[in-house]
Amino acid sequence: MHLGETLLEKAFRSSDIDDVYFNRWLSLEFSQGGNRSKYVDDSELILSEGDLVNLENEIEDIYNEICFAASKKVNGQGDSHERVAGDIRLFSLRRNYVKSIMRVLRVKDYSLYTDLSKSRVFIPGVDRMRQEKELRLSKSETLKNMEKRLERKRHEDSTALVVKNMNQWLRVIFGEDVLQIEADGEYGYRVKKRGREVLPNRLSLGEQNILALCYFFVDISDGERTLNIAHKNQIIILDDPLSSFDYDNKYGVIQILDYVSEIVAGNSSKAKIVIMTHDPAAALEISKSIIYRINGSVVKCCEIIESQGECIREVNFGNIDEYRNILKKMFDIAVRNGGDIELLSPNEVRRVWEAFLRFELGESKISGRSALDRVACFYDNQSAEYEFLKSFISYVYINQDSHSSDQMLFGNFELMPILGRHDFEKHIRQIILFMRLVAPHHIPSRLTDKLREIVDYRDSLEALYRVEVLGQS
Repeated sequence: MHLGETLLEKAFRSSDIDDVYFNRWLSLEFSQGGNRSKYVDDSELILSEGDLVNLENEIEDIYNEICFAASKKVNGQGDSHERVAGDIRLFSLRRNYVKSIMRVLRVKDYSLYTDLSKSRVFIPGVDRMRQEKELRLSKSETLKNMEKRLERKRHEDSTALVVKNMNQWLRVIFGEDVLQIEADGEYGYRVKKRGREVLPNRLSLGEQNILALCYFFVDISDGERTLNIAHKNQIIILDDPLSSFDYDNKYGVIQILDYVSEIVAGNSSKAKIVIMTHDPAAALEISKSIIYRINGSVVKCCEIIESQGECIREVNFGNIDEYRNILKKMFDIAVRNGGDIELLSPNEVRRVWEAFLRFELGESKISGRSALDRVACFYDNQSAEYEFLKSFISYVYINQDSHSSDQMLFGNFELMPILGRHDFEKHIRQIILFMRLVAPHHIPSRLTDKLREIVDYRDSLEALYRVEVLGQS
């Protein structure tokens, strides 16, 4: 019979069977029973010769489609876990295909079915398919286990490398074994400080920032200890890397910044680095260190300016006197009834007030009256100076506008200024007059080193002092 001689041989010799097409022939249209669709079932096959011819043709067509599609799908794939799983599925389909054909033969010609079942064609073929399937199943399980072991090893190696390289960076900043990290399996990392485990939230803010900085450098270096960044066309931006760290660790942080800058400044480097800070002292320290270590011509020191024509300009940080710059703006506002008050922030006023109290009066509590009371004891309680000091309240507002936490406590969620424009001018004027009362030479001498300009500043300040403090017109 053509069905037994051709299709059966094909089924044994080919492994290219795909279930997309295979399922089509499991349910065929037969002429019997009102054209009902029936599955090929052993107990329900009453087929005519014409039905078997149609069945043979259908099986032939679908089988060819199966072979073509499966061959196209499988050809060229590697020996991966997915390929092995696909092979196992094909073996199962092929075996089911042969069994289904044999069920049809059993109905049509039982003797042929019996002969084929006992022949060397059927039994070795089925045995071979079973053995191949078992082999593939075993290989699939082996591949799964290998993939799991490799993934676990890759994770362990990656974690160990990160820990090792981060600890090398931390030693540069803190010294030997002051702050270190250890791998903690699935829980990430443990932090140890001087050999004792500590919770990350128990570290100072500066120590937390240093951990973040070290991890950042390891990350952009692809896990390597030596910064592997020069060959990449990238811009590295460090926002205030010095001021946000603890003072005791400043030397180690500058060492790292020097090292990074030297790599970026190399002749073959494609990378660039931008270091930003709001602290002029930090800017001066960093610029001196980097310029000394590398070629100064590749270092650009700039400041942000408020100008329509440009937003930054080159500057020599060594010539910047931030205290003088803020004091000059405060002086102009005080003597000129407002001046460019929009260019002055409450935080800048606080910084000048804090510096003056510290160095002139040795006072660290900038929002209390203790310094004013000490100065007041030098004056008669009937004097104009004494009255000015007793009525002085600007210290109350020193921290209100510069520290947002105070505002948030009382519902100022938009952080609007506590003082309006007029009161802010008065606030600044009181501070300038207090500074004049305590140290008459301080303001004119700090604003300039030119004698003629000192005289001009002195005269303007004295005129304001006579009117506002002494009550003289």
